[in-house]
Amino acid sequence: SKSRIGLAVLECILVATPASVTPHLPVVVQAATTLASSPEPRTQQYQAIRLLGALFETHSRFMASLSSQH
Repeated sequence: SKSRIGLAVLECILVATPASVTPHLPVVVQAATTLASSPEPRTQQYQAIRLLGALFETHSRFMASLSSQH
């Protein structure tokens, strides 16, 4: 499905350039949580949960690296 592809693309962008996603975190988190809890196929839910996990992991590392620079 298109939403599953979109989730996969967002995950790739997040891993490659976390700073580019930071300004859009509220929208990305909302989309991922909505799709993770939707009655859509499990593959879409799985992809949404993968994105949420990548968001938390990548954003935490990104914020930690910013803190260590100051």
